[in-house]
Amino acid sequence: MSEQRHSDTGIAWPRRKAGRLILAVSVVLLVSSFVTTVNRTRARQQAALDARLTGLVADRTRTVAESSERARSLVLALARNPAFAGLYTGPPDRATAVATGAPQAGRVNAALAQFQQLYQRTATEFGFIDRSGAENARVVNGHEVDPTDLSPDRSGQTFFHPVLGLPAGQSYEAEPFWSSDSAEWVLSAATVIRSSLGTLGVLHFERSLEGLRDAVADESGETVTEIVDRRTGSVIADSRTRVTRGRRLVTADSTVYPFLAGGAATSGATTVDGRRLLYRAVPASDGNHNDWAVVVSTPQVATGILAGLDGASLSLAASALLLLVLVGLTARTNQRRLHRVAMSDGLTGLPNRNRLLEAASEQLAHAERDGRTMALLLLDLDRFKEINDTLGHQWGDRLLQEIGPRIQPAIRQSDLVARLGGDEFVILLRDAGDEDTARRVAERIVSLLEQPFQLGDLACGIEASIGIALGPRDGADVHTLLQHADVAMYVAKQNRHGVTVYEPTLDLHNPRKLSMLGELRVAIEQRQLVLHYQPMNSLFDGARPGVEALVRWEHPERGLIPPDEFIPLAEHTALIQPLTAYVLDEALAQCRRWLDGGHEIAVAVNVSARSLHDPSFYDLVVGRLAAHGVGPELLDLEITESAIMVDPKGARELLGRLHDLGVRLSIDDFGTGYSSLAYLKTLPVHTLKIDRSFVRGLEADHSDAVIVQSVIDLGRNLGLSVVAEGVEDAPTAERLARLGCSLGQGWFWSRAVPADQLADWVVNSPVLAAESDAAR
Repeated sequence: MSEQRHSDTGIAWPRRKAGRLILAVSVVLLVSSFVTTVNRTRARQQAALDARLTGLVADRTRTVAESSERARSLVLALARNPAFAGLYTGPPDRATAVATGAPQAGRVNAALAQFQQLYQRTATEFGFIDRSGAENARVVNGHEVDPTDLSPDRSGQTFFHPVLGLPAGQSYEAEPFWSSDSAEWVLSAATVIRSSLGTLGVLHFERSLEGLRDAVADESGETVTEIVDRRTGSVIADSRTRVTRGRRLVTADSTVYPFLAGGAATSGATTVDGRRLLYRAVPASDGNHNDWAVVVSTPQVATGILAGLDGASLSLAASALLLLVLVGLTARTNQRRLHRVAMSDGLTGLPNRNRLLEAASEQLAHAERDGRTMALLLLDLDRFKEINDTLGHQWGDRLLQEIGPRIQPAIRQSDLVARLGGDEFVILLRDAGDEDTARRVAERIVSLLEQPFQLGDLACGIEASIGIALGPRDGADVHTLLQHADVAMYVAKQNRHGVTVYEPTLDLHNPRKLSMLGELRVAIEQRQLVLHYQPMNSLFDGARPGVEALVRWEHPERGLIPPDEFIPLAEHTALIQPLTAYVLDEALAQCRRWLDGGHEIAVAVNVSARSLHDPSFYDLVVGRLAAHGVGPELLDLEITESAIMVDPKGARELLGRLHDLGVRLSIDDFGTGYSSLAYLKTLPVHTLKIDRSFVRGLEADHSDAVIVQSVIDLGRNLGLSVVAEGVEDAPTAERLARLGCSLGQGWFWSRAVPADQLADWVVNSPVLAAESDAAR
């Protein structure tokens, strides 16, 4: 027995040793697996972090480059304005013109002020300096500087001498400098003004460095963007710090990033003081003094878990398992934190710009592939600053947090609501269907936001403006769609439309249209605009009660420019007011010539929304009628429904005064608005003009026929004349007569023609022999 037990014991010892060895090997393998897992997790986190920063640095580098390019385009477009050469052609001479504020100097100031008005959020100062260094004109924050305050010598400006050496068509961007005029750090874009007289001087445009900093700032606080001088490695702008006068900018002793100094590195990644940095050089352009890089940084991926993997922890499998759990939890926490920082807005919890760009890019690709339509709705709260100023920022933040939940009932679960920053939000409609569907969703959102929000003891209703861009129709990439939605949103805000869908005619931000605006101002002053006239005709007896005046632009180089190319530009600027005054004056002058020739022909003039709500418009009408000796009954002012709805109360007051004066009033494009019936009974108008979109489909579309009949009946019941626009053939004219429409206008009778051709038409044109059922 003892021998047997000894034998068993001898066998057990090797087995126990083998088990311990297997356990030790298992622990070592397990820990090695843990370490490999940790390293792979960190590598994935690092790759994800670098990918996010790569996108950010590319986006913000593009923002900085586009800011300079936009400034360059702006100053080059402005330089083409002939007002600067006109300052030297006298009389009087340039010095006298500047000192006395003569018309030549006035045109220079007007040109500078017009461009600054278009870029209120960017421009701080425009100026014109002659080649001697004397300042000829300056506009600061929209205000013209008095001639007595102009500097006799600004040749010491950093941009002055370099710009004089530039060839025509190039601009120069100087390094940042402190502007005592606008009291902030600014960047300048400047170009040389040359003409047949030689080199005239330097035109410069300053934009706020603080505005550039705001454009690349990130409200989350974890991602920092800096603009760095590649020649010195010094910081120009930091998204965490406002640019103030006391802060030094490019100085030799403030070098932060020595790896950028010298301009050798154009892009790359590195780690500095626990932060991961990616940098990219801003593309250079001709004549640009600055050589910058954009640096984007965020905290580096956490590494603390690796420090715990020491020799003692390898001795026990339990410790290894615990480490594995800790590694997993830490990696998961880091992933969640990085994803939350990258994709969420810190205040509202909504998706942020990064998540929007990702989702919208993916959806745009699907839309292009499947032939569908997606939409971006850019929403901006109206007068949000008043809430912050009145109730305090804590209640403003509370309101912003409630915007997302308030919008949700108007959209589908698959759609996305994101916050861009401030009081701007974007709604991504993944499958918008068409323009009308997107508009209806936007109008529903505006309606929901008008319902009161409870802010403390105050029930506060807010208004919003929404711009809509449809993809891929309005842009092949998300950045273009956002830009176009922003254009539409500002038009909606300016005109108080609530919702506006983007169309190319709305976009003033390109050099060609900026140049056309400058030329249009000169065209009005030099009377290059002419009027053509299209007659209105009685559908019963052939009488011709009046004509509509339509403006054309006889450009000295481009020939005849149609109104749809320049009127939309003028309507979004202050130029629409002198343009309307010009047309009114020319139309009444022609009316006087017809009277002198024995023809009493009433003339209709279109009135824009700006003119309708201009307090001086009534006096303009009275003055022009008196100047030309024309009775008010021969003037017909045509106003669109949308123009009236900008301010219905103010419109009623002005129209009432014009009605009392004896001027005839017409509602143009009737049927295309959205609130006409509610206000029509209160407006002192004489005529409804049925929009041509309904008249053209009268014979082929039953719905259009019903609409036309309804408008005719409405007008007759209210005692109004009804004019059908866009009549192009005899069947349409005869059908309108049978429906009881009293007047028609269109190519069936005559296109819009010059006044001398119209006189022959009045005498020789045949009369349409058509009677209505009502006439019989």
